[in-house]
Amino acid sequence: MQANSWHHGVTRYQWLVLFVAWLGWVFDSIALLLLPFLGYFNNGIFSGFPIYLPELYPTRLRATGAGFCFNVGRVLASAGPFLTGFLVTALGGFGRAASAIALIYLVGLLMLPFAPETKGQPLPE
Repeated sequence: MQANSWHHGVTRYQWLVLFVAWLGWVFDSIALLLLPFLGYFNNGIFSGFPIYLPELYPTRLRATGAGFCFNVGRVLASAGPFLTGFLVTALGGFGRAASAIALIYLVGLLMLPFAPETKGQPLPE
């Protein structure tokens, strides 16, 4: 999937901020200051979904497939607050817990090369 705007390009670099936090360079108070940036980049990822996901499915399944992909992450993320609470207790602080949770973005980056390219291809019928 090609980025067609500055916004999409910026969201691809969210991993840099999260990787710095993961390395432990960020203390608890600074991690709280970075949360607005995390929210911006995290929500920016969803802006590409309505463009990319419908191109993966044939016409008769397009809305269902895109809707499933868009919302399955929300269902899985519902465990996030419980997992974060557990990690704050187990790891001894919010900064360490947030750094551990941020590893999910690395999983996404590792999956990205396996996503099919849709640029210049006809929509499946």
